[in-house]
Amino acid sequence: MKKNIIYFLSLIVLMACRPDRDPDPVNQIIGYVDGYDEFGNELPNTNRIFATVESSNSSAAADTSGKFVLYNYISAGPLNILFTGDGFNVINYYVSNVGSGSIPFYLNNKDQKFKLCQPSTTVVQTLTFTTNPSLSEIKVSGKLSPAGTPEKPRGYLIFASKSPNVSPENYDKVFGINDKYFYFTNEEGEGLFASESETFTKSLKDLQKYGFKKGSIVYLRAYGSSIFTNAYTDLGSGKLIFPNINFLGSNVISVQVP
Repeated sequence: MKKNIIYFLSLIVLMACRPDRDPDPVNQIIGYVDGYDEFGNELPNTNRIFATVESSNSSAAADTSGKFVLYNYISAGPLNILFTGDGFNVINYYVSNVGSGSIPFYLNNKDQKFKLCQPSTTVVQTLTFTTNPSLSEIKVSGKLSPAGTPEKPRGYLIFASKSPNVSPENYDKVFGINDKYFYFTNEEGEGLFASESETFTKSLKDLQKYGFKKGSIVYLRAYGSSIFTNAYTDLGSGKLIFPNINFLGSNVISVQVP
């Protein structure tokens, strides 16, 4: 009997001291991410990206394949995951309901990686407009600096507001966004950027359906943006946040809605 007790105690000690045991899969979040420069070129693996569960100590660096694993985050429910990295602004990803238990929660897979983009260096200058009342249309033009090229296409966003203090934080409509989190397209599903030219023209059709009454004044201001906006919805205000724009905006123009 004494020998059995000694053997049992020795076995417990050996199991406790076993090196390199895999962590238990409880409360694991697994995802995949890629980093890009402002033009959409994939960054080398040396540009490390970190994922962190907001208001927790759970943080992890993506490996060379872009995979990250977060352990022991919280109990089941909603949470925010913050992405950071060398040359990146903070990018927020909201998960409405995360499971808890012995099975890991997968945000995505290696074929559907999050595309995280560095902020824009593009500046929009000389914003002007023309109107065509018969078409209920306003054409906004601007100059991009530096100019875009096929290798370095320059993105932009146009913010519209009823207030002259129009900005990415104070707007009623933004033109050039049709994405939930990670893609940059306009209402027609086309990339909203300029290449091989330093100028652009964007038609803003049927402003009345966006809440701008006929004959009222709408204020417009443009900002340079990376090809992937990484725009996300602020849960407090319900508005989109744009972490990748160049906050040095263009001049403000006032336009009467046709």
